[in-house]
Amino acid sequence: MFNGKRSFLSKKLQSKFFVQIDRLYCHERNRMRKLGRLFGLLGSLLIISSTLSAEVYHFKFNHQDRSQDLTEYKPIVQDGGTVAVNGVKMKGFNTIFKDPRNTGPKTNYAKQINAKIKAEYLKHFELYAMPNGVVFVPKNWKLVYGGISSTGGIFYTFVPPHGDDGYLTFYHNGSCLSCAMENGSLFFSEAVKHAKDHDFNTFESNLPLNVVKIKQDLVSYYAESGYLRLDGIAFYDPFAKIPFWKAEVSLPPMQRHLVNPLLNQFITKYN
Repeated sequence: MFNGKRSFLSKKLQSKFFVQIDRLYCHERNRMRKLGRLFGLLGSLLIISSTLSAEVYHFKFNHQDRSQDLTEYKPIVQDGGTVAVNGVKMKGFNTIFKDPRNTGPKTNYAKQINAKIKAEYLKHFELYAMPNGVVFVPKNWKLVYGGISSTGGIFYTFVPPHGDDGYLTFYHNGSCLSCAMENGSLFFSEAVKHAKDHDFNTFESNLPLNVVKIKQDLVSYYAESGYLRLDGIAFYDPFAKIPFWKAEVSLPPMQRHLVNPLLNQFITKYN
């Protein structure tokens, strides 16, 4: 039982709640470990320890395009034509994702929108239609992998052309609460406690991680290695419909003024 905010659950609900966790845990955890080994999901390569203590979460700053090896996690990208954002015309892209919950793939269409973003930033972006809505992406970047899990989780990563350093990645684990506790443990002390209370693993960063609490369930963070830097935001609330999500971006120095609009779009989308 949770001991923090809204910590009470009826015995009947607890039973149903944790049976669901147990079912999801084995399937989704094994899936996410596999993804981590394949291509460093969430902007990181997960190095799994042999104990049930904290696992090491290795941040990295470059994602090679391995889409030829990862066809299962390679969405189809289509030209979406020109779309208007706040009246400003920009390039749009449609995407097709496989969804294990449905019988066939789903096409996401780029469309005209009004967004909370300054006009000065729009010239630097293109618009991609993703399973969780339209997303601003730096110009000429490409979608190298992404997918939808059986619990409704969504993940995807964009990288610059020519193998340059940098990436934009988003992930949420759908209804998998055990995944939320484990992933959230890197950023939230509450998630550490919840994970340990239920014998799930926790994560520690391989780099000094600077975390700033925006509000109870939302933090911003950054990590640096030499001239490289990554910035991110993370959300954790075990009672929310989506209990954990995170967005992360790494940009070269001349583009770092784009960090805030790239990350803020996810705060607007989910809060």
